[in-house]
Amino acid sequence: MTLTIAPMRWCCLIVAISLSTSACGGKAKPVAAPRAMSWPDAQRLLEKCRVEALEQTHSRLVTLTLRSGGTAVTHEPRIDDVFRTLNRLPRNCRPSTVATE
Repeated sequence: MTLTIAPMRWCCLIVAISLSTSACGGKAKPVAAPRAMSWPDAQRLLEKCRVEALEQTHSRLVTLTLRSGGTAVTHEPRIDDVFRTLNRLPRNCRPSTVATE
């Protein structure tokens, strides 16, 4: 006996199998709110190489994504103060991602 399945049915069969074996559902981990901190505290995190990624907005809001997985936010005193701090850091201590708008 030979089983013949039309191409469209193959596609539907593959999608059905994919959906049935995917890890849907389960409990999602709650996302922690970013921790607010002072500008000097944020500078210390940068100087201790604890920041993985950094984002700066025109409103001087700086978001730090920490290597430990947390997030912190601060306001820099003047626009681009964060870049003055980054320029003083050794290259191997700088965040791997830096974004600005």
